[in-house]
Amino acid sequence: MPTSYHTESQSNCGDNKPSHRERAMNSHRLLFLLIAVLFAFPEALPADVVHLKSGVTIEGKVVDLGDQIKVEMKFGSRTIPKQKILRIETAKSTREEFQRKLKTLDPENIEQHLTLAEWCEPRSLKEEAKLCLERVLAENPDHDFARDKLGYKMGPHGRWRVKCKTCSGIGTIREPCDKCKNGKIDCYKCGGKGVLYHACTATGCNGGRVECPKCRGHRSRWTKRLHSGQSMVVYCPVCGGKGTVDCKQCKGGRVRVLCTNCKNGKIQCTACDGKGYTEKRCPTCGGSGIQP
Repeated sequence: MPTSYHTESQSNCGDNKPSHRERAMNSHRLLFLLIAVLFAFPEALPADVVHLKSGVTIEGKVVDLGDQIKVEMKFGSRTIPKQKILRIETAKSTREEFQRKLKTLDPENIEQHLTLAEWCEPRSLKEEAKLCLERVLAENPDHDFARDKLGYKMGPHGRWRVKCKTCSGIGTIREPCDKCKNGKIDCYKCGGKGVLYHACTATGCNGGRVECPKCRGHRSRWTKRLHSGQSMVVYCPVCGGKGTVDCKQCKGGRVRVLCTNCKNGKIQCTACDGKGYTEKRCPTCGGSGIQP
């Protein structure tokens, strides 16, 4: 006589449909996964585009604050008065406008798809731009611009290969120059001060002092008679009896002149040719620019 569990296993053998509870759990897992993807890749979603009257465009999530708006960007936020705003393109309206433009295109017209792809770039419509470029490749598989935008590079034997992600297909990577700051170093002639000091060449200057032009350095004294019949000693009114005055051409015996070898004490770094960075071969692709 067969056991009860054997009979139950036979009865459930062909029943592979998930239960209501399992379907609910699967839907919750999918919802959680979708939310995780949105938070992990927020830049993949189209953002609102704020066009200012000055011609500047700002991308981010727009929050209405009454007389002004707040644009929440990837790094920080910015508050803008409404009188400075020309128009606002919301993410929804931008996607709808793309669909409207896409329907009017000739499927075989490459230039129209390229124009629409360029229109998508400043509006963060990356997936839509990719769609347009893929349609270009469908008509012309060797289109250089579309291949470059989609991350391809011409490899050996005339085959398109995926660009190296480390160097973006350039073959070299940049590193900040350790010899300078922004491509500039201190001038070796003036020590980074931007000025030079020379000895004063004025006639008779000695340490920034010259002979008094009135008493000629004799520290002259005069005796002045008062109405009371008394007398008082009066020294030279120009030098005060010192015999010398400050030199008008220098200060302390040194003349300050601008350094002609630099600008504000800085000269171009020779290690990086003023670029502020050095280039070396990409360690991932070995300089080929192609993803291994």
